[in-house]
Amino acid sequence: MPDRDEVLELIYAFIRALHDKNPVQAESFVMVNDMAFFEKVLDDSLRAYLNMVIEDQEWDDYLEKNLAFEVEDPSVLDEVLMQPEFSGKQFVLSPNETISLQIGMREQVTPIRLHFILLEADELYFIKIQRITSK
Repeated sequence: MPDRDEVLELIYAFIRALHDKNPVQAESFVMVNDMAFFEKVLDDSLRAYLNMVIEDQEWDDYLEKNLAFEVEDPSVLDEVLMQPEFSGKQFVLSPNETISLQIGMREQVTPIRLHFILLEADELYFIKIQRITSK
């Protein structure tokens, strides 16, 4: 099984691929049942967040964009502020362990949290997106 660093790197690669507007590549890192639905929910969640934090005149920059592809590359964010959380207590993860972290936008961490689960099949592991929440 992978360790925490390996899993976080795959999750970061998933988010980076979204940032690069490449959902096909994103799905090569994390399993998503319905990418179009995931993109819509993430877009809606980020729009609700932005509605609270930006001025009306700034909305023009975002009206025609799918905000799912406007997430920040994790490498420019402070990992401590992204608050990665693991359900297990060991460095090496176990099957069915959950992982969650907050994503960024506009070079800031948002209250939007992605939740993942580590699954195993035939001695191979994969990471699957479970849900999106907001604090």
